[in-house]
Amino acid sequence: MSQVPALFADLDETLTYGSLGVAFYEAMCRMGLIGEREQTSIAAARHAWQRHAGSAHDYHDRVVNTTTEALHSLVLDRDGFHALAAEVGSVHHEIRFAFSWALLQAARIEGYLTFVISHSPGPAVEQVGRHLGVHHAIGHHVEFHSETGVFVRRTDVEKGSVIERLVKEHDIDLSRSVAIGDSASDLPMLTRVGWPIAFNPKAAFSAEIDRLAQAENYRIPSVIEFGDAIRAFRPRAKMPETSVGEEIALIEIIPRDLLGPLARFLPAHLSSRPYGWYYKLLG
Repeated sequence: MSQVPALFADLDETLTYGSLGVAFYEAMCRMGLIGEREQTSIAAARHAWQRHAGSAHDYHDRVVNTTTEALHSLVLDRDGFHALAAEVGSVHHEIRFAFSWALLQAARIEGYLTFVISHSPGPAVEQVGRHLGVHHAIGHHVEFHSETGVFVRRTDVEKGSVIERLVKEHDIDLSRSVAIGDSASDLPMLTRVGWPIAFNPKAAFSAEIDRLAQAENYRIPSVIEFGDAIRAFRPRAKMPETSVGEEIALIEIIPRDLLGPLARFLPAHLSSRPYGWYYKLLG
């Protein structure tokens, strides 16, 4: 039996706008499960990030830690957690990026196995995955006591290890596979496949992509979706004055068998593209 290709995708800020973990936290706030002091601290971290006086990483870390502490305080048992995860996940999937969503649909049509791998809470990620129609969705593991239903611990996801396990379980051909993610935490996923894509990479991630291109000649192209435009770029193999690498056609960074289905899905979302994205797609 021949090996099959796969699409591995991050969730937050790659397939969907925003953070599922933050949506989960906000739902807990609405239920009165997060204290006022904790909410004030997180609001300050968010404000600092928005004013560029702090980082998104610090903000999201506070959200995750606060949610975990709330679970340790027994404010939400297993049944309540899963009910909340289902509620949040059923809405979060609706706000999607056009390019990554079209890429997912193209992969499904061409028989790729499709996986979402996220650092957000597992049950909520699985709920989103069901709505997105992927083969399997994996988030961080949340463990509850088998008898009492009391929260025990959370175990984060190591994306590289997850991919290695999936490759063995499903006989996946990584050389023909695609991975797409928006941050440095996705590098263990991106560096394992033949077709990596950095999607709307943040500044620190872009710098790391450039470093890999310059030091190791490992080149991960970027796709930028902003407003009414989708543009693809090579990483900067040298250090020119420009802030981004050379713009390239999408045909250079996507497997050829996905280009036709991708083109069929993109027009419905991108009918107002001003610069003629079809020419960019077809090179």
